[in-house]
Amino acid sequence: RALPISGLVAILMQMIAIFLASSSIVREREQGTIEQLMVTPVHPLGLMIGKVAPYMALGMFETALVLAIMRWCFTVPIQGSLIFLFAIMLVYLAALVSFGLFISVNAKTEREAMQSAQMIVLPSLFLSGYIFPIKGMPFVLQAVGQILPATHMVAVMRGIVLRDAGPSEMLGHVAALTVFAVLLVWASVRRVSKITT
Repeated sequence: RALPISGLVAILMQMIAIFLASSSIVREREQGTIEQLMVTPVHPLGLMIGKVAPYMALGMFETALVLAIMRWCFTVPIQGSLIFLFAIMLVYLAALVSFGLFISVNAKTEREAMQSAQMIVLPSLFLSGYIFPIKGMPFVLQAVGQILPATHMVAVMRGIVLRDAGPSEMLGHVAALTVFAVLLVWASVRRVSKITT
């Protein structure tokens, strides 16, 4: 029981973060308020932070809520450090929300943004190791799974919650999530700067 519940946190956060963020900019485009963003003196990074901060705060709250339900309703003990877990979750959410914002900036309609988000969320559900063991997949699918942030967060969640894994043991997954976050934030800021200049 503990195995699926611990991985579920990473999957839930992915769905919440990407779906919410992917509709943020495109909604303003559909409502005709995108022009107001274009004439503001706010730097693209500041604009992006303003857009993603509420979703990241919501994601952290949802993480705490799901962990509390896991601990007190399903009696799954958390073996590792909560501080370490929340620090990695912050990096994970930064990557997901930035990716959602990147989708939103490139989409022409909110429906298109939702469909693009589903193209990431659904493969992540099956290739992250949450449902099927990664080692039992063909090599090609294993390689695809390794470029999905959810794969690494599922491993981090299971390691910290079930085995009290520390930073040294989770170093590879933490590094991958950090690279994803940096690249996706950079790509999002670049794309936002193009529509605001």
